[in-house]
Amino acid sequence: MFVVINLINIAFLLHGQRPVPLTSDETLLKEMVFRNFTSREAAALLRIANWKQAGTEDTLTQVGQKLDKLQLLYAGSLKIARGELILVHRGRGCFIGEIAYMTGSPSSADVLCNVPSRYVEWDVAALRALLAKRSTLKTAFESLLAVSVAHKLASETAR
Repeated sequence: MFVVINLINIAFLLHGQRPVPLTSDETLLKEMVFRNFTSREAAALLRIANWKQAGTEDTLTQVGQKLDKLQLLYAGSLKIARGELILVHRGRGCFIGEIAYMTGSPSSADVLCNVPSRYVEWDVAALRALLAKRSTLKTAFESLLAVSVAHKLASETAR
């Protein structure tokens, strides 16, 4: 009986160690943003995400908008604005809507593309459902968002 239980446990461990196939874009995104995540964790996040494209001057979020999506810029450039005032420009690897995701508050700025851009988009409800099932992934992902916000605040303060 002990041998059977140990064989089953070994099978589960080996199954969990199998390599996870990632596309070249997913691998680059993992290296760029999710470098502290395992390939399996990154794949779980990217499996529920949608890859999107936006053109120059396309609006990704508007100030005051309740966000049901969290976005991550893969390629391109963004401007963050309030009305006519451009607050800052952001590039690849930048989360969009992370403060609204973390606090549940509406968007605090308009986010527009400077150039044709490509980004990853998560439905917030699906993302929260995934993270509720995987506490380690939830902690890692929310820490990543907190660091993103901290870097943005630090760069704003330095200006």
